[in-house]
Amino acid sequence: MNMQLQVNQETQDVQALLISQGQSVLELSLFAAPSDRSMLPRVRQDMIANVESAGGSATLAEGPFGTEIRRVVPITAENGQHGYHVSRTWFAQGPRWLLRGVLMGEAGMSEGTGGPAEVLYEFFANTVVRRGDKPMVPGDPIAMALPDAMRAQLDGQAGAPQGQQ
Repeated sequence: MNMQLQVNQETQDVQALLISQGQSVLELSLFAAPSDRSMLPRVRQDMIANVESAGGSATLAEGPFGTEIRRVVPITAENGQHGYHVSRTWFAQGPRWLLRGVLMGEAGMSEGTGGPAEVLYEFFANTVVRRGDKPMVPGDPIAMALPDAMRAQLDGQAGAPQGQQ
């Protein structure tokens, strides 16, 4: 398993994690959410509209964390070849936060939580969110922090992995 951090270069905040296992990837992001209602219906509508405007298709299906979005979006590679980006998106909403996990690769094309999605399912299901009390606008990204032990390990390694946003 590998982890890559997507870091906002201006603020040095971790905006997303990319977890890869074999030919599968989970992109994990955290957002502020309202305290009095779910923002999931609106988020799903916006994602579906974006996919359809890009010429793709999106469907809703029952997933391990409630309704998930399955997307197929046409892409053109740098060499001019045409293909499709296939993904599944999981959501978990808590008090004033929304965790989003986008499965890509083999896990994005699979069904359920077994096989290529198994380790990524465990990672998503065991993610701990500590939102804090700072007021935030719903939909704004919440910076993520690694556990102290993991941060110490990365700081101790020469050339620790850093991504770019």
